[in-house]
Amino acid sequence: MNIAEVLRSIEFDLVEYIQQKVKVDFDNFLQMPISFVFQDKKYVVEKTMGRFKIRRDHPPNGYLVWAEQNIFFLYFHYHNFNPKVFINQGSWVLSFRILKDKELKRSLVEERKMLVNMYLKRVVDFHGHLCPDLAIGVRVCELIKELTPLKSIEPASISIIAENSTSAIDAIQILLGTTLGNQRLYIADLGKHNYTVVFPTHKMGIKISLKPLNFKNEDQFSMLEEKLSKNEIVFEEVVMFQRLLDERIKHIFNTPLNELFKVKDIEINKHFIEFPSLYVKCAKCGEQVLKTHVVTYNQENYCMSCLKKIDNNKITIQ
Repeated sequence: MNIAEVLRSIEFDLVEYIQQKVKVDFDNFLQMPISFVFQDKKYVVEKTMGRFKIRRDHPPNGYLVWAEQNIFFLYFHYHNFNPKVFINQGSWVLSFRILKDKELKRSLVEERKMLVNMYLKRVVDFHGHLCPDLAIGVRVCELIKELTPLKSIEPASISIIAENSTSAIDAIQILLGTTLGNQRLYIADLGKHNYTVVFPTHKMGIKISLKPLNFKNEDQFSMLEEKLSKNEIVFEEVVMFQRLLDERIKHIFNTPLNELFKVKDIEINKHFIEFPSLYVKCAKCGEQVLKTHVVTYNQENYCMSCLKKIDNNKITIQ
């Protein structure tokens, strides 16, 4: 279960409330709990999934922890918090446990995971979580498959120029087989959800551009995003932020493709070909460098790192 699923569980109240004081072994150097004792049983913390503020004027004092095949929420309750004092008095509270899949109805498990079908599950399993940019990438793949001009053309044989380096790229690599490794995916990171699709043996291609997305609660989302970036967000706001993210994901999946993207035909004068990797030796560091990334200076080959230490005049790129 990833952090997004945990936050959805809290939002949907898929938890077992405990709210009991517990004894915690805390690592002051790492600033995280190592173990805790609950009902005379010691629970060793295998992983800390998140560290959160409970109150805005307090330091982070809440922890989502994985222990003994369960996910718990622990927090330190300050008796009288004083920011000028290094160690404050208080007590640890075991707040709740996230219910496991086997403890829930199947419909609740699917809602928590936000998995529409096995097609989407492949992408989520690879990427690690579901987010708006990943959802956009999935919809781009759906549109590309619809627009493939000939049945004889396999999606894996097309080439794509993507103008971003977001999570959408993972969806393209998994669902279309167009990857950085096979040299059919090129990234020109302009921060835009624009995708130029090149079909093999065709002089025409298509450019797919994301239309403006009219999400609700834009002001609230921007406010929470700013708090998150400044580390000023509290735990209940993190849960709310995940809910807003989920609403965006649902909107992306529920919007028809023709309302989500703009498509236009373009002329293609270049096709991508997968070449074998050829390496040459850098004249300065002696390391092997891809020939396509070598820079020639005074008839010597240099990698980009070593090039920075050399005068930039009269440099040509092969």
